[in-house]
Amino acid sequence: MFRELKRDYLLLSALLLLFVVAILNPALITKYPYYVDWHTILLLSSLFLITTAIKDSYYFDILARRLISKYENERILAVSLVLVAFFLSMLITNDVALLILVPLTLSLQKLIQQDIRKIIIFEALAVNTGSALTPIGNPQNIYLWRLWNVGFLDFIIHLLPLVIIMLLLLLLFLSFIFPSRKIHKIESAEAKNEDKRLAFASLTLLLFLVASMELGVQIYLIPIIFLFYLIYRPRTYMHVDWPLILVFILFLMEFNALAHMPFIFHFFSHNLSPKDTYLYSALFSQVMSNVPSAIFFANFSNHYKALVYGVSVGGNGTAIASLANLIALRFVRDRKIWISFHKYSVLYFILSFTIIYIILFSH
Repeated sequence: MFRELKRDYLLLSALLLLFVVAILNPALITKYPYYVDWHTILLLSSLFLITTAIKDSYYFDILARRLISKYENERILAVSLVLVAFFLSMLITNDVALLILVPLTLSLQKLIQQDIRKIIIFEALAVNTGSALTPIGNPQNIYLWRLWNVGFLDFIIHLLPLVIIMLLLLLLFLSFIFPSRKIHKIESAEAKNEDKRLAFASLTLLLFLVASMELGVQIYLIPIIFLFYLIYRPRTYMHVDWPLILVFILFLMEFNALAHMPFIFHFFSHNLSPKDTYLYSALFSQVMSNVPSAIFFANFSNHYKALVYGVSVGGNGTAIASLANLIALRFVRDRKIWISFHKYSVLYFILSFTIIYIILFSH
């Protein structure tokens, strides 16, 4: 366990950054716990528990076997999974969509000779794009929608041009990157003994949790989820990616601390124009994630459409630009995927950022 943590460069980098921030302004250290949205951390932890249990039940392996029998073409498979990610993220948030689809994609990989793991990269880009359309698609949308004070349908209408452009760009990427070639299946893959009761119970909990999120009462269900796995399947706790939860906590602490430093606060101490709002929020998302970026720049701008556009585009690019990116990459557990991710995601960010900037501010 300790050896794995020593090789967890993302966690080590987050700890190093926290140390640097603490040195820059030690007076803020006592405020660090208040910078963390502990409700979000509990929600994320419960989602990790559920999806880890589903993975342990080998339900995704069964689903993958049924799915692979329907596909013969690699490009069609890639486009299908990416579109499912795109539309699913509009309804159940981008993080939850990935927690469902990434394990399924990894299960598909066991049945295919070609390396299809890069589909996961585009699933991450797809959920960042699809979740931008609705007020409930991601945490920053929920926050900005309340500030914006527009109707649910009005929000969708405002974001529709952005989402259409980014979706078309994403489909263009898929058409070039995934060849239209026959899928070579592995017939001899071993079948695992599935735990149907664990899978059914976990899927039921996932549905209840999503429904409770829509109703805003998830805080009452979360303790039940933790207690259920503690009693029924305690070893699930050992398989959850807790270091990623810790990374998210550290990011909230250090980037909120940075936002409260006098020289940074003074720099943005005027009401930003729409163009500045878009530029700053998209670019700062690359180093502080799009949720903190949305919260930070809402203090300095009331141009909420430009801000939503900025953090939506900004969720792509670097791995830390969105929590969804980290979730997707951490599931794969291969350092090479991080290089591949940035090869595609940074280009996707640059193109979408530029196109949206020209459309919004060229006149």
